[in-house]
Amino acid sequence: MDLRNKVRILNNYLQTKNFNKVIEEGKKLIKKIPNNDYILNLVGMAYQGKSQFKYSIQFFEESLKFNPSNIAAMNNFANSLKALGNFERAKKLYEQIIDKDPNYIRAYNNLANLKTSYNDYNGAIELYKNAINIINKDDKIPKSTTLDFMFSLAVAYQGFNKIKESKEIIEEILLIDSSHAGAHKLKSSMMKYSNDNLDSIDHLKK
Repeated sequence: MDLRNKVRILNNYLQTKNFNKVIEEGKKLIKKIPNNDYILNLVGMAYQGKSQFKYSIQFFEESLKFNPSNIAAMNNFANSLKALGNFERAKKLYEQIIDKDPNYIRAYNNLANLKTSYNDYNGAIELYKNAINIINKDDKIPKSTTLDFMFSLAVAYQGFNKIKESKEIIEEILLIDSSHAGAHKLKSSMMKYSNDNLDSIDHLKK
């Protein structure tokens, strides 16, 4: 069996979350082809899928040693670092990815999510908006991806207490997908919040 078919099989194992098989077969291939950054990245992703981040970062670092331009490995490396609590290093990697490839929307999403984790909602909002602008220029990106970013933007607006802007995004989402569960849930929570505030105001007036 040639290398291409072996890699295809590894990808299939990864897609079906058979992480142990990816690790087992991937390591066999690495012994024969130790400088293949793609296979090293796949094994790292398998360890990442098992939440064994101390191992995953070893394979991502090795992958990047052989191919520093492997954006996917760089993004995966940053994700594992973030999972281990190394936020500053993860942040720098996401920023490097965006510099190298301004259209790599996963990095925008991951960096924005990182920023929301330490309440930098304004920074997250700008990243989500930039990603949405990129997505809107590419017809090949599925509608579901657009909705994911729009929903994340609505959540970030809410976290930044920009309720009006959050509501506007939610209404846009529901125009595209009227059954979007996340948008309905967020809309309901904001309505409850508004009603609770009105009740508090009425109570103060009495």
